[in-house]
Amino acid sequence: MSPERTTAGGLSQGYAEYTSKDAAEVMKTLLRHRGRANRAPVEVIADECGVGPRTVRAVLADLDGVKFVIATDGDSGGIWMAASTDDAEHGTRRLRSQAARMLERARRRDEYAAANLPTIQGKLI
Repeated sequence: MSPERTTAGGLSQGYAEYTSKDAAEVMKTLLRHRGRANRAPVEVIADECGVGPRTVRAVLADLDGVKFVIATDGDSGGIWMAASTDDAEHGTRRLRSQAARMLERARRRDEYAAANLPTIQGKLI
């Protein structure tokens, strides 16, 4: 019998797969990085919990806002488990800003493709 696998993350997470044990290790390790004073790069957290950085990012992407909130200042390259709403707010603003830029990029791509690329197969539905 093969171990439980969960596919997670998007392109930035590299479609990493992880087990529930991997997720538990990441969460346990993250508890040591609660509050800004305990921030660390993803690579350090990965070393501490014995999984790869892609796995850490995939777990964080799946569980951020469900089991905890990840905070980052964007400057230090470090992340930490938010210990206050102040910690969480900055990261949430960054996430919304990234989402808006991604949606704008998707709109531009759709517009460009419709105007400049041939349609080979129409929509199926």
